Amino acid sequence: MYALQFRDVTARAPVQEKAPMRILHTFFPPKDSKETGEKLLDGVSFTLARGEGLMLLGAQNEVRAALEAAAQGHAGVEAAGDVRTAFGAGTELISHMTGEENARLFMELLPISRAAGACALMDVYSFSRLGAALKKPVSAYTPAMRAQLRLSLVLGVPPAVLVEDGALAKCNMDFAAACVQRIRRELSHGMAFLCAAGDAAGRLCYSALRLEDGRVKEQGSYGRLVRGYRAPRDMKAAFSAPLDVAPSARTRLAFAQSLRLMQAMLMRLRG
Repeated sequence: MYALQFRDVTARAPVQEKAPMRILHTFFPPKDSKETGEKLLDGVSFTLARGEGLMLLGAQNEVRAALEAAAQGHAGVEAAGDVRTAFGAGTELISHMTGEENARLFMELLPISRAAGACALMDVYSFSRLGAALKKPVSAYTPAMRAQLRLSLVLGVPPAVLVEDGALAKCNMDFAAACVQRIRRELSHGMAFLCAAGDAAGRLCYSALRLEDGRVKEQGSYGRLVRGYRAPRDMKAAFSAPLDVAPSARTRLAFAQSLRLMQAMLMRLRG
């Protein structure tokens, strides 16, 4: 049974209009919004099964468009349950409210009983490791603290689908490891995990999907796709230093990039 399904999803980049253009649009209305903006996704189709961890590879704007389409219930996206997000440094949090107020509001909006919400809140308070900082406004939090609070809220009452983009990377290593362990447990219970490329998120994915020019280029095992995706890109960066750099410096750069690539591959094999 699928947890999330994309059926010929097409998405465009939002058009940033300048003030003079908005005035002109009063007299000359623009074309339909569906026809404006650069096309980011072009007929993307894939299925995310229950208990599956899937990583999206490709250009940042294309991957983010796919994640946002999944989170917002875009036309062509079907979810068999609730979908929640953990984007970057907790961008979903309300800045002028305290961490505790954000947590209470989050629980009140969930279709659960008060008793279940109270139990979940206690779990959030302990798991987030924020302590007294929960009494402070979120606007005073560091990016890591915001990410920790958001991840704690989402995992306090696990959704059917968790969409993650950079939140794990913002957290410190100990907290990220605790999140990976909890997400892995929820995956065994049927939660699905959709994410962008990242080292911590990669430990949760057995499959990956590569986007190129807005379309699904390839889908398969995580290890094979990530190795094929990273190696050419890293080697191209290694051997494309500016021409005004001394040859010896270019050689050192190429060696450093190659060494880093080999270390990453060895870590993948050990993991």
